[in-house]
Amino acid sequence: MPISCGQSIQKKRVIRNAAVFASAIPEFARLGYIELVDARKKIPEYISDDIAHRIKRTKHQPIWVPGKKFPHNPLDIFELMKPSLRGEEIVWRQTSSRERRRQAKTTPGKGI
Repeated sequence: MPISCGQSIQKKRVIRNAAVFASAIPEFARLGYIELVDARKKIPEYISDDIAHRIKRTKHQPIWVPGKKFPHNPLDIFELMKPSLRGEEIVWRQTSSRERRRQAKTTPGKGI
């Protein structure tokens, strides 16, 4: 059966949240947004006392925690990092400050 110009065959992809998070961990750790902390060894001084107490109470050690470069508003991480597909692989790209400024100008009520 011939396919007309208006029709196209698309392969349906299912991307699981677990795959997105698994791809983000090495890239976020490399850039200092998250870091691996083991309460049995030493918890960094910049982590507040209440978070340190929660880390100590977790059953599974070590645990990923926000690093020094992690934004104060957790949703801002999606302005700093953008996921995309390269073939079958999920890759994360760090946005430039110029790109974030351009986006802030086009988004009403959004500033840097």
